[in-house]
Amino acid sequence: GKQLYSGHSFNLKNVEYGLQRIGWGLFKKVVIADRAAVLVLNVFNNYEAYSGFHYIMAVLMYSVDLYMDFSGGIDIVIGAAQMFGITMDENFRQPYFSRSISEFWRRWHITLGRWFKNYIYFPLGGSRKGRGRTYLNILVVYLVSGIWHGAGWTFILWGLLHGLAQVLERLWGKRRDALPRWVRWAMTFLFINLAWVFFRAPDVSSALLLLKTAVTG
Repeated sequence: GKQLYSGHSFNLKNVEYGLQRIGWGLFKKVVIADRAAVLVLNVFNNYEAYSGFHYIMAVLMYSVDLYMDFSGGIDIVIGAAQMFGITMDENFRQPYFSRSISEFWRRWHITLGRWFKNYIYFPLGGSRKGRGRTYLNILVVYLVSGIWHGAGWTFILWGLLHGLAQVLERLWGKRRDALPRWVRWAMTFLFINLAWVFFRAPDVSSALLLLKTAVTG
């Protein structure tokens, strides 16, 4: 906020960096996200016409589409601000390389996660009121996150899945941490993609049908 009221002088390096960041954001949105969205739309809008393999590819492409579209838009905003000498916080830090769901949320939509932490999780008591209350607070935060993203059972279920995953990770504790890094990454990435199905599907029954067909073919 303070940056908006401080003096800004023309800086060629800021302009150069800003244009590069804007160009990268446009590439992510127009070249990658929009191309991935074509496959996603075809499959999600015509469930009966495709096989399990196509469903799996559509889910993976939706992960690509969502990340590239969202992070690309943020790149454009950050780049435009930088051209005027305003440095904005990063919002994505390679989230799909996360090895846990809690790490994913430290890398994905960082500013939103910080807002939920400061204005919902901490006021509820955070982790200061015992293990059971901590788990409940986590579930409440991600329930609110689901509702924030959209008014529908699919979004609510998506949020609760992420909250439940974090509770289970805490319960698993050090035994999970002892697993090989690639195993933890694979479990995390698989869960993220499965949860995205509920985020994208028009309703819960369609999401369950897609997941069933993806497994059975």
